[in-house]
Amino acid sequence: MGLAFRSSAQTVDQYLTGLAMRYLEERAASVAKIRKPEEVRQRQAYIRKKVMAELGGLPEKTPLNPRITGTLERDGYRIQKLIYESLPKFYVTANIYVPARAAGPFPAMLGVAGHSNNGKAARAPNRSTQTGSAAANALCVDKIV
Repeated sequence: MGLAFRSSAQTVDQYLTGLAMRYLEERAASVAKIRKPEEVRQRQAYIRKKVMAELGGLPEKTPLNPRITGTLERDGYRIQKLIYESLPKFYVTANIYVPARAAGPFPAMLGVAGHSNNGKAARAPNRSTQTGSAAANALCVDKIV
């Protein structure tokens, strides 16, 4: 019997997939035991504490200094071009899709660019514009390349 060749990429992938599956199974078992509202709150507190520990906490809240730099009128919605500071002097550009046919206030959603080369300008089903014309605001942030 000969030795089967496995690349290090295959080995790492298999290891990480196995690890992820184990954690998903542990999570499913833990969640399946939840029966009472208090247990839900305990689970939420546990998850929040764990996420905050992994992130190292949240940054200090600072002024966003938002500015609308332009507006594009479309059929049923408008696009506002936004720039703001997520941290002092760290500028983020985004589009806000705002319904034009209804009176606010509107629910809102965050649209994060996926894996296309042109980010929020991708022609894949643009849910942001669909949402904008369907009476909900959508904030679509540019990705950092």
